[in-house]
Amino acid sequence: MNLDIVSELSGLYYLGRTIPTLTIFFIAASGILLLCFGIGLILMTKRYVGLRFFPVLYGATAYLLFYFMIGSFISGLISMSVPADAGTGTIVFTRFLVLVITSALIVGGRFFAMWFIRKYYPEYCDAYGIGVGVSLTEAIITGITIFLNYSLCRTLNTSGLESLVNSFDSVDEAVTQLEAVLVFYDNPSYTYIFSGVESIMFMIFNTMISVMFYGVFHGELGKVHLLSIIGLQTLIYLPGNLYSSGFLFNRITCFMTEVLIFAVCTLLFLRIHNTYFKGITPPVGASRTKSKKNINGSAGSKMPDFNKNINK
Repeated sequence: MNLDIVSELSGLYYLGRTIPTLTIFFIAASGILLLCFGIGLILMTKRYVGLRFFPVLYGATAYLLFYFMIGSFISGLISMSVPADAGTGTIVFTRFLVLVITSALIVGGRFFAMWFIRKYYPEYCDAYGIGVGVSLTEAIITGITIFLNYSLCRTLNTSGLESLVNSFDSVDEAVTQLEAVLVFYDNPSYTYIFSGVESIMFMIFNTMISVMFYGVFHGELGKVHLLSIIGLQTLIYLPGNLYSSGFLFNRITCFMTEVLIFAVCTLLFLRIHNTYFKGITPPVGASRTKSKKNINGSAGSKMPDFNKNINK
């Protein structure tokens, strides 16, 4: 045990604290909500629009390639170019610029996915498939984070902060880690349910955005709507980004802003869907029903009746 670090930090931090049980419960509940809705999203889209596997796979691949890999690389380069003594305005502008670039990359990923499958899966339902692929991939990443946070909170309550401090060799390292985990002790417990609800909104949002992009890709909407799509993609992630960076301090305000942007996107999606795509039927369900009818009809007309001469 490194008694020097413990004794030095015990005067600055209360190392006997525990994370509220309600906080751990809400973290777990947000993960369960996210898991259940992810399964529900797959089942609902499969039933009502005819979800197919490969568009989902292409959507997930495009998200990982354009956002998670290329977007992270560009974001890192831009962040490294910001001076250490940069002002608040510069940092906020930089983060906004990063969000615009990553939003454009996500849209570019959807274009890549739709262009790639246009010869094989050109139906309206495949826009949902690409959106579900993007949504599920983002939800899995969020779910892993929620699980890690839950495990960390349980470990901290079991072993205590003193054990955490003892695992470092210097005071600076211990302070850095303490500051990182104190949010679980200080933040109100109810705020941790927001992460699960936000992820559910983002899943629906990414699916709707893919359908809106489908309208642009196939000509129902003008190319100028690409700016609207990129703008909505940027705006809905901006409040959470500013909050996590420390520039927006009220968690409820952040959440309500995201809800408002989500509501605007939902109204826009419903208008586009009812104007251009309302009469479209699920091709998979229709084809299955049709194939069953064909099988029954063909069986009745072509299969011989082997029993008709038995009693003669």
